[in-house]
Amino acid sequence: MPAVGFTVTAVTDARETVLFRKRLDPGAHPEQRRWSDHAIDLAPYAGQRVRLRFESTLEAKDPAAPFVFPVWSDPTVVVPMEPGQRRGNLILVSVDTLRADHLGCYGYRRPTSPTIDTALAARGTLFEKVFATSPWTFPSHAAMLTGLYSCTGRLFGTNGAASGASPLGELPADAATLAEMLRARGYATAAFTEDGWISSEMGFARGFGTYVENRAFPRFSEPLGQVEQTLDHALRWIRRNAESPWFVFVHTYQVHNPYTPPPGYLERVAPEYGDDRASADAAAYDGEIRYTDDVLVRFLAGLDAAGAGDALLALTSDHGEQFNEHGLYMHGNSLYEELLHVPLILRAPGLVPSGKRISTDVGLLDLVPTLLELLGLPPPARAEGRSLVPLIQRGDEKAVPLFADLVGTVAVRHLGFKWIIDEKSGAAQVFELATDPHEMKNLDGARPLPVDAARWLRDFHALCPPAAQGQPPALPNGAIDPAVREKLRALGYLD
Repeated sequence: MPAVGFTVTAVTDARETVLFRKRLDPGAHPEQRRWSDHAIDLAPYAGQRVRLRFESTLEAKDPAAPFVFPVWSDPTVVVPMEPGQRRGNLILVSVDTLRADHLGCYGYRRPTSPTIDTALAARGTLFEKVFATSPWTFPSHAAMLTGLYSCTGRLFGTNGAASGASPLGELPADAATLAEMLRARGYATAAFTEDGWISSEMGFARGFGTYVENRAFPRFSEPLGQVEQTLDHALRWIRRNAESPWFVFVHTYQVHNPYTPPPGYLERVAPEYGDDRASADAAAYDGEIRYTDDVLVRFLAGLDAAGAGDALLALTSDHGEQFNEHGLYMHGNSLYEELLHVPLILRAPGLVPSGKRISTDVGLLDLVPTLLELLGLPPPARAEGRSLVPLIQRGDEKAVPLFADLVGTVAVRHLGFKWIIDEKSGAAQVFELATDPHEMKNLDGARPLPVDAARWLRDFHALCPPAAQGQPPALPNGAIDPAVREKLRALGYLD
């Protein structure tokens, strides 16, 4: 295996100066077969116009030598803050498939979430009525991380495959992510995910200096969740990046089906439960939540030990789960509250009020503008969500319509009512959630309603034109990473 060389040169109008030179010989030194981090002092060039040139060379003279490809990864210029200036750090934790009403702080009877209840909700602000834009992982996270509606046409364009886009769909190129916005403001950015629908090939790595897909290799389905490893990786990164403001995104499938809590957790939360599928699934699911909650104890303690306990921490989910409500199981197949009602808790000592509960309808779409304002940063250049900071501070913001979609179906939540509308026929189910939270009594045609379904469809199509919408494309064999395909199959998304 040949040696490789790396050089960084500062180029000004007057001269060229080598700032850094390193030779690595991974053949002779196996410990060098890894990423190598280095810092270069640019202070001598303060106030000057300078270009940095990065070069890598291969010292291979033998054509038969093993192939080696020396690369640079994520060069970052760090600008010191002004005296007295301080930027807050941000942690966004997405617990995939976590429905709000299975947490104690949202009124659940089982002891699933003592840490979330006491260390986050009691010490932060909890939004009681938070709604996702989609009942499945990919589009909901797209909205969560961009502040833009993730309607089908934006993610699965008709020209996606022809243009080289992932056949699974991907974030639109013109939709800036939260990571890109923060990185442009001098933040170090890192994500620790469990791949599947949150993969780099779908665009989610954009803006992240570090993007780790923690795969359950080699047994992708036993278990799917890797919450301990994922949070440990995030904590190690935080400890290494204490000198600059940072944003860390954490995503785990731990409570996603199949529900396989570690030994003892099922008995801890549900010592007795029915023997039907819905009861058994819900009990095991609750065991997964409690296990995740216990892992959060160590993560929060690690943040405190690292001096990061004052970071703005947001805990949420992309969608919920069904346990035979409306005769349905799992997710991605309806727009009922079991799937769209998700938790959102914000904690930041001295910044976000402790023990506050907000009952106004809000959406995951609002997360990006809210987090930016809490960090003291400008709003996104383009957003369809709104900042919730005025609501947190004054509580006098009006509710706005919240949309969600599944191919061919649109849901709207507003003024205490919920519409589920068939786009083709215009037929609708309408529920008054205050008196019918489980959506059992369809009011359509039974009495006058504040807004008709046709009006809501017009408003939704103004955001997501129907001509741009289509079915997600089929997934040809070999079109995606086989490991990702296997993960999606284990998650129940592929046959």
